[in-house]
Amino acid sequence: MALHQTNTLHQYEPVDGQRPWTPGLVSRMPWLGMGAIVGALASLAASAAILICSDGKPISTWSFQPSTYIAITSTLANLCLLYALKEGANIAWWRRAMQKDTTLGDLHRYWSFGSSFQEALLSGRRINILAVACVSATIAQVNGPLLQRASKVVIETVNTTATVNLRLTSELPTGYTGAISGRARDVALFMPDYAKVVQIYNVNGPIAIGGTGCTGICSAYVAGVGLSLNCSAYEVPFNINEAASPDPQFYVAINGTDVFETEFVWNGGSASNISLGVLYKETSDCSGVLQVKNCTIHAASVRYPVVIDSNKSTIALDPSTTVFDDLVSGLVPTESVDWYEGNSTLGGYWLALKNRFQSTAHLRWVGAAGYELVTTGNTATQYAVLSEDTDPALQASSCGITFANPLDDLLASARDLMFRTSIAATNSSTPVQSLPANEQQQRAVFRSSYPYLAGALGVTVVAIALVLCIFSGYRQLGRKVTMSPLELAKAFNAPTLLGHDSNATVSELLQELGHRGIRYGAVAVDERTEADAAPSPFVGSKYASFAIGDYVPDSRMRLELASTQQHVYEPRKGWTFVG
Repeated sequence: MALHQTNTLHQYEPVDGQRPWTPGLVSRMPWLGMGAIVGALASLAASAAILICSDGKPISTWSFQPSTYIAITSTLANLCLLYALKEGANIAWWRRAMQKDTTLGDLHRYWSFGSSFQEALLSGRRINILAVACVSATIAQVNGPLLQRASKVVIETVNTTATVNLRLTSELPTGYTGAISGRARDVALFMPDYAKVVQIYNVNGPIAIGGTGCTGICSAYVAGVGLSLNCSAYEVPFNINEAASPDPQFYVAINGTDVFETEFVWNGGSASNISLGVLYKETSDCSGVLQVKNCTIHAASVRYPVVIDSNKSTIALDPSTTVFDDLVSGLVPTESVDWYEGNSTLGGYWLALKNRFQSTAHLRWVGAAGYELVTTGNTATQYAVLSEDTDPALQASSCGITFANPLDDLLASARDLMFRTSIAATNSSTPVQSLPANEQQQRAVFRSSYPYLAGALGVTVVAIALVLCIFSGYRQLGRKVTMSPLELAKAFNAPTLLGHDSNATVSELLQELGHRGIRYGAVAVDERTEADAAPSPFVGSKYASFAIGDYVPDSRMRLELASTQQHVYEPRKGWTFVG
């Protein structure tokens, strides 16, 4: 029976070493790894720059949202970081292999820690700088969500200066507001154009305006026809305490007194001004004093503080101001005999205020039923002060009812109507006023959240620093190293790679040895053919399936990456192997 040696390899001619060991700070510099570190830092810097530059900028100034650019830069930073980790892990493995006390277990752990987050995380007491760097580099991947959350869109008010163009009449046209009927000196009807103004005023409708040049919310002072006021105040006594006849107080209480009154007075004989009178009871007693306030209203040239809303194309008086904030420059003359001509300049204005606010409340004693309150108009009931703890019916039947001061509201409404009148009375010949204005715009802008940025930078910079540490000692290597199986096999002096420079780089190994055939499988330590066996001892055994002429292995087999010049068998179920 002929026996054949199974470990006979094709003998390649040895190649003399021609590549010296060249360690050094510059010669062995891991340029790609260092470049990846720089790339990661540059990507982080770009992310920070994007957040800083976009902070407070309108969204219209950016083609894409900052979060889009940040997604790109954070991805680049993470790719560079992981690439640097791979390059550093290669160096750390070879540096460990060069140390005196290194074991095969150490080499395995350095390989697994550099390539597996799970192995690095579960390293336990075997933990080293490579495991920490791997865990940190993996955790640093959260920088993407953090950086993207660092930028958001918010609606903010931006204050700027602008120029607005407005038209308000400086003098009301003669006979603009009302029509006098017959011989009466009072206005009976509104002029057609002014009737539309009053209708909108009565429902507190917005004042439409366009072409102002305002693109947001603008505040300015505009000249127009307004109000000049001359007001006074005093008190009058009252006493409606109940009494029995024939006491004179009995008749005073029975007749009662007005405890609230609002009245606008105007007539054609004094057409240039309107009188406003207010009376109200502010004490809950049946005797005391009534508050009386009178104002004479004149048409005047004023500068109104106004607010323009370009989004709604409306204009309004500044709600934070009153009639006393208007800047009066002089009175506007109106004819005192316009009632002869049939139309009134201020009469329609007076009629609108009178119809809306004229009101009285009369309180008197009616004997056993107590007190009786009789009201006319809406204003009295609107300003009646009722206690939440007392039945309103009981309050209306006693002296306890009081009233609030309506003067400020009446003046505000009179001011609003005159402002509307000044706008409505304009025409194409009214000069345009170009006015400086403070403009507020509600703009969508980007806002950066720097705590998120700090968190992303923190975890990534720590990871970069740890990855940088595993490059330590690279200068002691004498060539460029990788974790290529070819280079590792050469380092372990694999028989298949005999006959080549042991200091060759992986690219040089590929160039010179890459053509060699290789296969992983079972290699028989001793081989024979079934033809040599008489009789074959493998009949009926696990090797009985081999055909005549095949190499039939005995029980001494080994698994290895072997040259195809050897007999390499595909492992079969149930085979066992030696070392």
